[in-house]
Amino acid sequence: MLFTANIIFKEFAMGRTAYSNVQASQASGAPWWLFGLLVVIALAAVVISWMMRQKQQSASESVPAAPPPPEPVAMRSTPVAVAPEPEPAAEIAQAAEDTAPVEEAAEESSAPEAPAEPDNLTRIEGIGPKISSWLNDAGITTFAQLAEMTPEQIAEILQNAGHRIANPATWPEQAKLAAAGDWETLAALQDNLHGGRRLAD
Repeated sequence: MLFTANIIFKEFAMGRTAYSNVQASQASGAPWWLFGLLVVIALAAVVISWMMRQKQQSASESVPAAPPPPEPVAMRSTPVAVAPEPEPAAEIAQAAEDTAPVEEAAEESSAPEAPAEPDNLTRIEGIGPKISSWLNDAGITTFAQLAEMTPEQIAEILQNAGHRIANPATWPEQAKLAAAGDWETLAALQDNLHGGRRLAD
């Protein structure tokens, strides 16, 4: 509104100037048509100025508004691998204690068995110190070992040692009773033996 009033004021000033020019021309004796021409030119200038102002104003109003800024794109969060929590020291110590007996048992099982204590083979009827030493040299040191042998195997050991007199027919039987600790039965059996042989034989 203020802008339009300003234009009208300027146009009015231009009209007054033109009118003053016309009066000056009349006073100087100029023809009447020159006065009309000046008025038309002034009015045309006013109209053209007003139209240009209106065109500029409408052009400024028709400028499209700037588009709104784009919405921020949500960034996809990448899952972060979480390191496993370290086991407490108490649990590690307990696990070590649990595995210790297993390792000790494995070591004990893998350890070679200690050789059995040798028995006094002379408690067998028919075996003296000399024959006992020959059997020991052949690896027979206990009643249990002697009980697992056959008379023929024992006789072969004696023959290799150069002895052919002893008869080992009852030695495995006597050694079995001695290994079981059945000394009474062994004594009863030996009462019927002479040199390792049965008296009936």
